[in-house]
Amino acid sequence: MKNEIEFVSTLPLPLSIAEEATIISRIDDPSMKTLLIERNLWTVNQKIKKLNFSKINISDLINIGTIGLIKAVNILTPSDSNINLYDHISQIIEKELTEYIRFHKKLFIG
Repeated sequence: MKNEIEFVSTLPLPLSIAEEATIISRIDDPSMKTLLIERNLWTVNQKIKKLNFSKINISDLINIGTIGLIKAVNILTPSDSNINLYDHISQIIEKELTEYIRFHKKLFIG
């Protein structure tokens, strides 16, 4: 099995900063959370590529990264419309991925 991310071309384009702010201001609406998650899936892809986890199943990494994305969106409030969304989402996705890697290293080493 090829361990590459091949779904990139099917991902929706990122939102503009103005679109992000509008959606975040209405984040209490579940459809806005869904939209924000869907339009930021590219960030999961980007983080996986950046961190280069070549020895781990790509499907697992996508799932874990998506969980991080969902967590990042779920903690947003309407008053967060002025935050740097990319930084916020990226940090939480990266944290989820590194925790997953750390846990699995312990399983294989210890």
